[in-house]
Amino acid sequence: MFLSCKVFPAGLPITVLQVGPKALKVEIARTQAQREAGLMHRRALGADEGMLFLYNEPQQMMMYMKDTHIPLSIAFIDSKGVILEVRDMEPMDETPVMSASRQVRFALEANRGWFAKNGIAPGATVKAGKSDLLSLF
Repeated sequence: MFLSCKVFPAGLPITVLQVGPKALKVEIARTQAQREAGLMHRRALGADEGMLFLYNEPQQMMMYMKDTHIPLSIAFIDSKGVILEVRDMEPMDETPVMSASRQVRFALEANRGWFAKNGIAPGATVKAGKSDLLSLF
């Protein structure tokens, strides 16, 4: 389910995810170049907006905040759409943030504190509408 009529500044496709009980409108970063750019150079992100990073295989994930001005929280998610962990990241910090698990298939960034504010913790599920996240490939 892609919302092709609207795009964020980078022009990536967007969709609405169901993150636990909450809806989150996200840009989808599929390619290596899109994942590397991420939310770099952005100065703001809407209250219920974020970016979903898709990876072809489960792996241990490493993310960092190079040229990213927005304080973010990141959820590391497995192939079944289950949030494994949530970590906070500092703007402009290039220190890698590593997932504890080697089973991460998706990474979901939102404004820092968004997950906690909405009562979303490890164990919560993320869906693409009524489908699982694998349908976004």
